[in-house]
Amino acid sequence: MSSSSPRDDCILAVKFAGPQLSLCRPGGKNNKWVNIKIQYPGFSSSRVIYSKMDNKFAMVASGGRSIGSWNLVDETFKVETCSIVLPELLESEWEELDSCCKTQELVESRSTKEMFMIKRFRK
Repeated sequence: MSSSSPRDDCILAVKFAGPQLSLCRPGGKNNKWVNIKIQYPGFSSSRVIYSKMDNKFAMVASGGRSIGSWNLVDETFKVETCSIVLPELLESEWEELDSCCKTQELVESRSTKEMFMIKRFRK
């Protein structure tokens, strides 16, 4: 949600599996769902977050190389390539990471409002 209270002028976003992002204003007069088809296949299984700093809903593409965002002002979906800082690892350590199950998600700092991509590797 774009606010902590549905009584405020907030927007609720739901990201379904597949190419659909749905938005609703639960406290507003027009509280109908608006369905948006995301044309980029890399966002099919993404989770959505709200960025207070940018006033938009954002999601990371599979593979973690791009971030897509739905701008609430001009109602457009924009995809940006991420700049990723990789740690220095041995080749055997990279091979170990390649064999793991990977997930990535976006988080936003409460204090600085910066957005970070977290990548998790599970064996």
